Amino acid sequence: MHRMSPPQLHRSSQSRPVWDVGLGHASAGTLPAGNGPVVTFSDPHGSQYDPRTRGFWVDIRMSVHFAGGSSQSMILDYPWYYPSEAANPWSDQNVRDPNFPARFQTPPPEKLAAEPALVQYVAAHSTADGMTLLHDCPAPTTSPSFR
Repeated sequence: MHRMSPPQLHRSSQSRPVWDVGLGHASAGTLPAGNGPVVTFSDPHGSQYDPRTRGFWVDIRMSVHFAGGSSQSMILDYPWYYPSEAANPWSDQNVRDPNFPARFQTPPPEKLAAEPALVQYVAAHSTADGMTLLHDCPAPTTSPSFR
């Protein structure tokens, strides 16, 4: 997994690190070839501590950059949850680690079918533990429309 280094290393609503997990793979040696789709995640509102669970809720902006040069981006309609600061990719300690992965968290099962096509696309190309399996794809004859 690769991640772009954030310009700021402190957590705040102004700090928006972007995580590049498009090269994630389920087993060693299966990296996609070429310029296949890449998924990036960012935390546009910062991490919100939940004193009841002692975990963190994070709103996520997901962007998919397609091989043909187009991209689609959206803020997910469900937050991601991390049970501790150590598990949160956007915590002060983890944002400094370029090898710390941000794995895709699927929407609740009852919401998946109603999610936008972009979310369904990334969910369909991710493993159960959130590694993305996006590979190089042929150029579409028409541009995909995700809303």
